[in-house]
Amino acid sequence: CLRLSVTAEPAVALQVAVAVARLARFDYPREWPGLFDELLSALGQAEGRPEEACRVYAVLHHALKELASKRFVADQERFRL
Repeated sequence: CLRLSVTAEPAVALQVAVAVARLARFDYPREWPGLFDELLSALGQAEGRPEEACRVYAVLHHALKELASKRFVADQERFRL
């Protein structure tokens, strides 16, 4: 389960988002097929807590940005599906 700290300083939260995104670049979809399910679940659990939801959105943003920047044709095809 993906747990994001709400108490972290904004700079730390950003670094966590970037680190998770880098992991996603290499592990999604083979090693981490449930990445987006986990992010959606975390977003649902953050209902009523905007600071936590914002951190989940930051992870989602950086993960999508990392995945979209993959250069291998096979990875790009998988991302488009």
